[in-house]
Amino acid sequence: MAWREALHGLPVRAALRYEKHWRRVILAWKEHGYFRLAAPLGELLQPIISDIAGAKDVALVPVPSSLRGWLTRGVEPTVLLARSAAKHGPELAWSVQRLLARARVVQSPQKTRRRRDRMRTPRQFRPRGVVPACPVVIVDDVVTTGHTLESAARVLTGAGCQVIGAAVLAATPGVTGANNQDYAEGTSR
Repeated sequence: MAWREALHGLPVRAALRYEKHWRRVILAWKEHGYFRLAAPLGELLQPIISDIAGAKDVALVPVPSSLRGWLTRGVEPTVLLARSAAKHGPELAWSVQRLLARARVVQSPQKTRRRRDRMRTPRQFRPRGVVPACPVVIVDDVVTTGHTLESAARVLTGAGCQVIGAAVLAATPGVTGANNQDYAEGTSR
């Protein structure tokens, strides 16, 4: 799938496939207010982050929700997910740092737009906060085309961050290799 190239060779890993049971669980978590599910979902994400980070301390950078999503939910699901993963992380220092902010309001939701249309969308994010001294792992809930991850990585790199990969909770159907597989171009596990 095209999104494998989103981070240009850096690992993009997903814990689950966004289908059947897991799709319902993720929708309950994000869209129906079952935010306490962030704890067990973050625990599922922890081994993927460990694999990307290796023996390094890392900053987990959650991808921010759209303004519309935040207003609807009142919370940032990816922040809850990243905090839970950090809590279940190894003895290493994993900090959650909100280094991205939405640059503009996207008119239509990402999931209703084709990849070609998403790729034409101008930058979605702007940097915020202080660049950490440690490497960065981007944390997101669902990867569809990779445009969001690519945009986030581009902004973080431009701000001086060392992005070493992305950990996502789930990959949409049709994406091969979900369930703890490496999606980086040219690699497999």
